[in-house]
Amino acid sequence: MVPEHLRPVLAASRRAYPDGVPPREYLPLLVVLQQDMSARNLALVVGELTGKDPVVVENDAAAAASVHRVDTAEIDRMKHHIGASGRTYEL
Repeated sequence: MVPEHLRPVLAASRRAYPDGVPPREYLPLLVVLQQDMSARNLALVVGELTGKDPVVVENDAAAAASVHRVDTAEIDRMKHHIGASGRTYEL
């Protein structure tokens, strides 16, 4: 269950991904969302969005930020995609 204060983020994410998060967009999504969310909140939202265990999501987010080094162009594309669904990010 996602706490009330995170429901707007979850709702925007669901609008951005009504059919689920495509595998190639999963790591960039984690990188973008962790820019203004705590690791725990990110794990709760993305866990609810994807059906993944929040612990797995939190570990994936840490890996995306350090090991995988998601391409900057992909991150910018993700910001625009999520922004179109009601969430804005400084570009």
